Amino acid sequence: MPLSKWRIALNGLKTTTNADHRPRTAPDIALPPDITAQIATEVYELIMNYLVDVQSLLACMLVCRAWYPRSHHLLLRLMACRPRAMSGMFHGGAGTINCAVPYLDSEGAVIYGASDGIYLGTKDASRDRLISLRNVTHIEIFYDVNLLTADSELVSFPLQSLVTRTIKSLEAPRAKNLIFLTVHRSVAPGQRHRVCVLKSSTLSGVIKVFDIVRDQRGTRLTSAVELYIPMETSSVHFLTHTRVAAVLKKTVARQSAFEMINIVSAETQSLLDPSDTRLAFASKKDEVGRAIGVFGVSGNFLVCTEKMAFFIDRHGRLAEDSTKLKWKDKVASVVINGKYLFAFATECLEVWNLEDSQLVQRIKGQYRPLNDMPTAKEQLLMLDLNTHHITKSVAAAPPQACPVDHKSLGSTSSQASCPVAHDTPKPAQCPVDHDAIDIRNQMPHLSQDVAPSQSTSLPTSRTISSIPRDPSSKWEYPSPQQFYNALVRKGNETPEELAHVETMVEIHNFLNEEAWQEVLKWEKRVHNSDDIQLTRFKGRPGEISPKARMWLFAGWLLPSRFNTEPPFDRHDWIVRRPKTGEEVRYVIDYYSAPPEPDGSPVFSLDVRPALDSVGSIKERIAVATEEVWAALRKD
Repeated sequence: MPLSKWRIALNGLKTTTNADHRPRTAPDIALPPDITAQIATEVYELIMNYLVDVQSLLACMLVCRAWYPRSHHLLLRLMACRPRAMSGMFHGGAGTINCAVPYLDSEGAVIYGASDGIYLGTKDASRDRLISLRNVTHIEIFYDVNLLTADSELVSFPLQSLVTRTIKSLEAPRAKNLIFLTVHRSVAPGQRHRVCVLKSSTLSGVIKVFDIVRDQRGTRLTSAVELYIPMETSSVHFLTHTRVAAVLKKTVARQSAFEMINIVSAETQSLLDPSDTRLAFASKKDEVGRAIGVFGVSGNFLVCTEKMAFFIDRHGRLAEDSTKLKWKDKVASVVINGKYLFAFATECLEVWNLEDSQLVQRIKGQYRPLNDMPTAKEQLLMLDLNTHHITKSVAAAPPQACPVDHKSLGSTSSQASCPVAHDTPKPAQCPVDHDAIDIRNQMPHLSQDVAPSQSTSLPTSRTISSIPRDPSSKWEYPSPQQFYNALVRKGNETPEELAHVETMVEIHNFLNEEAWQEVLKWEKRVHNSDDIQLTRFKGRPGEISPKARMWLFAGWLLPSRFNTEPPFDRHDWIVRRPKTGEEVRYVIDYYSAPPEPDGSPVFSLDVRPALDSVGSIKERIAVATEEVWAALRKD
């Protein structure tokens, strides 16, 4: 079989790499090393084998084929978040950084606590010790009342006076020898912020609650209540303004490690309803592991342990229609930031979407959280234990879903085999049984069964897309197992493929969702409604659209001004408008764009309605006219 141009390009790339397997001429993409190690460009070599000869390949293979030099860049865009080291943000004093919070009044600045005091670090890599304290392990800032609190000796400072170093005198510590601090930021009018601290011994614990009071004398902490717990306690967490949850270190048989305490009445009871038999697993330490904490999420509470997390309602019963979050590794701490949960394990960081209880990302590396309770305006800060730099979590768009009909997948099972009958030579033909192909997506039925040559199990779950298929359902993703079975069917399975199948599926998903967003922009020009549906589509990688041919001709005439490379892929999508029943065909060309100045690769999607109806022609003319006028006004 002749090699395709993509295969030739790949071989050419391999001949221009150095000992580190990097291109000699192309600039490196500035990515964290622990992320770039997650995916290898060689993964895409086997995907490119059948690009020209087989027209009905899986969509996931078609869109992935030209992305091997861009895989690192795409992977970053797919992430729910990515760790980014803050330039020069490391501690040069005694000890190490124990905690940190973003200082929102100065861009890129951080206030952090260390073994020898509280420091202000700025984005120009300078640091200034604001005050000398011993072993600061937790810092909280209340911007609305201009207050900063810190432990392990509970002290508070006027924020601006601390930053400008104009504090006249230090108040006495409100509590000493603390092991945990938590806060409740009140949003109700007239309700005060609260700070809760924990002192614990081998047999008991003491909880102290302070209110933040602001009057003519300034902002300060005032003692509200002090509670005694006759059990060794590891942490406390606010459930409401008047209730806290205590996490016990040691429990007796069938006893929950979570106790709820009423601050007003000092009454104590189990946080988990003992009459709910569905929560029997929570008392089995070998199943849930060590208790970590409790967090409020969308009207319910998320109970976290070192092996899993689960939702309970306000009555302590297992929440209806909830899903357990089972960590891949034992975790030491958990932080919630926005809609994501970050579970910190020894060698990796797991990111979970709390809206659908799905694991969306695993980041390899050793990290420790620095701000346990970031507000909506704050980024999660972590300490990279390898470099000892403060690292922030940069939010990104989560992976989206794929507009491919896989609802009936798994009805047949196929074995890996060569599609050519070697005993009797015959002309090259498509190895897919077209009688078994869904006409809406040009996709064969794939099995969820483990392949005979498969050594590691793959997830079989599929994510629902945001792209409507009909009024009652949306398109679904192929699972990693189905994707791998497709590779097996083409004879492309290798151990390297198996190790990166999940990442390859994510890259495919991202492209489909980006294309759908462009379709929505066009449709909003016709009618401001989001009820359109993608009824079917077809991959046409061997056919160049008329518009692409026009740009290629322009590039041949004026290569310095126009693109000279054809699109590496093409899809045709059929979109239905339910209000009118009209079906509109969209053409999608996938281009490789010039890299950015820093060397980051760029891609481009040309999405537009096909010129096969009067309405589509009018829209194309209108958009082209608007673009010309916009360019003239800019000039």
